[in-house]
Amino acid sequence: MASIYTGLAADIAFGIVYTSARISLSECARELASLRVLGSTRGEVLRILLLELA
Repeated sequence: MASIYTGLAADIAFGIVYTSARISLSECARELASLRVLGSTRGEVLRILLLELA
């Protein structure tokens, strides 16, 4: 029973983090696109996004 509860808790936590990441990406999409136009690589933009999430 404990493993079922742990699995459900992990699923809920993943869902919350995923939703938060999607919201953050949609809020700052214009700024990230501006960075790409100014010459940043996809890796640099991804690193900025992940640091904001952390």
